[in-house]
Amino acid sequence: MDHISTAPHLRAKFDSLPIKTSKVFKQQLMASGVVLADEVERTIRVKRTAHLIAIGLEKLERLGLYATTEVG
Repeated sequence: MDHISTAPHLRAKFDSLPIKTSKVFKQQLMASGVVLADEVERTIRVKRTAHLIAIGLEKLERLGLYATTEVG
């Protein structure tokens, strides 16, 4: 979020977002019931990443949201 808000070429995209802070986004995720686990750690490309949130894809689908790997 910080990069989007400070990069001039992405500022218009940031301004159009309904949620502008990670705290509000996390609160909304928790309230929606899609969170499987909070504060998960993983290794992504040999780098340890902490403070992740595990989201249930089946729960997202019930809300009409779908995850896909294809872009384009």
